[in-house]
Amino acid sequence: MFPSRFLWALMILAPQHSVEGKRINTFAGPFIAFARSFGRCDSQETYTLDLRPSHFNPFKPFDLQTVSGNLSFKKELDDNVWIRVSMALRANNEWKENAFNFNFPGNACSTIREQLPSLFHLFAKATNSTPAKDRRQPCVFLRGSNTIKNEPMKWEFPKFKIIPYARYKFRCER
Repeated sequence: MFPSRFLWALMILAPQHSVEGKRINTFAGPFIAFARSFGRCDSQETYTLDLRPSHFNPFKPFDLQTVSGNLSFKKELDDNVWIRVSMALRANNEWKENAFNFNFPGNACSTIREQLPSLFHLFAKATNSTPAKDRRQPCVFLRGSNTIKNEPMKWEFPKFKIIPYARYKFRCER
């Protein structure tokens, strides 16, 4: 009599523990980056990007955005220039400045090549320069003013596979 009651209880309780699904990790993971707008910075305007991204369709997140605009370099952009990146986080209806800060001293061109490969190809195509893809070779973008028209852009950051989900404002300084 005891074994049958035990099996009955086991059969009643067993299905409650077999949930077919996974918990969604809402902290961090693979992300889809896109651009809404590019603002002009108040600087010496040595390097100016007047770019306009196309509309991002959230129902088709893997369609590439296109970028149009003007790209002006008054000096060559090479590895003697430093880059500082500051990311602000949108939380509680305001921007939290300096959520992430990255300094790349003396390697501007190589940093673009490694961190933003699509932007690297866009700069190379727009400036008609052929910077080396090999890390041991010098990396230089030629000076001049260039027009970009409907170039596809994949906002991909190969060194940052996982980042906390949020809305960020990306600021790049020279």
